[in-house]
Amino acid sequence: MSSILAVIFCLAVVLGSFGLYLQDKQAEASLAMESARRQLTLAKNALADRDQHLSLLKRHYDIQRSIYDTNQAYIEAATVMQELEQEIDSQKKTYQHIVEARRNSARGTTLEFLELPDGTVLRSAKILNFDDTTLSVLTPSGILKIPAQELPDHLKDYFRLDLIEPESELAAGALDPENSNGETPKGAFQYSNISMEPSSGEPTLSHNEKVKLYSQHLQVLSTRISKLEQAKNAPFIGIDSYLKPGSAAHKHRLRDRAKKLDREIAVLAARRRELEAQRRKLTAPAVTNR
Repeated sequence: MSSILAVIFCLAVVLGSFGLYLQDKQAEASLAMESARRQLTLAKNALADRDQHLSLLKRHYDIQRSIYDTNQAYIEAATVMQELEQEIDSQKKTYQHIVEARRNSARGTTLEFLELPDGTVLRSAKILNFDDTTLSVLTPSGILKIPAQELPDHLKDYFRLDLIEPESELAAGALDPENSNGETPKGAFQYSNISMEPSSGEPTLSHNEKVKLYSQHLQVLSTRISKLEQAKNAPFIGIDSYLKPGSAAHKHRLRDRAKKLDREIAVLAARRRELEAQRRKLTAPAVTNR
């Protein structure tokens, strides 16, 4: 009986030890599985971060490549533009030399028939000189000087008088002042007469508003006059820029341009004096009769 109990006890001990062993192994397996799960999660996050980083690098590369391609295209375009500008300048100089040579070669040429705008007819007129302002010819009755602008159209075309017309508006270049509304006119300068009479439906201007309006118009005129004065000393542009300073053609262009600008300045100055007188009258203190 005791031997049976001993066997049962041994079996119980063995089964209990085996159960504890299985429990420990199960715990270790659970821990290993949890650790593997965490490692897998970390690996997934790392892969996602790597994909995001690679995507960012690709975008940066595409941007850098686009910038590089744009810069290359700009460099190529700038090179082409520079070559075109050099070619244009070369052609301008060549054309200027051709025109000057044509004018010089005209000396000594005999015009068998020359009719002037006033009806005068010249026969066998020999060209002595052409200096951009005057055509000197030798006629049977003597030397006659004809203003260049009074020549017939075919001679104007031959001597290219359009090249000696000063570009006064271009010389003034972007000199238009801002108008009273603060907007810069897009075309040529235009000045509208000041008016204190309201249009139909508009309220009557107050005294201060009239004074302010006069001041605005005077400012527009003063700015325009100042810009026109500066334009008289502006360098020539276009084909005129190749004229030699001090030459007859260069002096003629300067005088002609200054004359045209002075005419506009005189008109604007007279208008400014008129407005100043009206403003002084408006702002003068009222005289009270006692």
